[in-house]
Amino acid sequence: MSYNREEELMIVTCKELAEIFDINYLQASSVVKMLIKTGTATALPVPVRGNGRGRPTVKYVIPDEATINFVTGKVKNRKIYN
Repeated sequence: MSYNREEELMIVTCKELAEIFDINYLQASSVVKMLIKTGTATALPVPVRGNGRGRPTVKYVIPDEATINFVTGKVKNRKIYN
């Protein structure tokens, strides 16, 4: 995980996010998908290739803090664009 305090952004994988919140990978992936849909998060343009076979690891840029309004479905923080 990478963290930039000046910009208040984190670069994480779904696995790392799952560990931070002590949730399973599928739940973390759903959170990331919601943040991407609302414009709050974005995937890094180049996935990281690991050793061996399988899909490359995707890293996401997310804010370190966000407020979710469950009534309106909005996430309050600054937007991240590709």
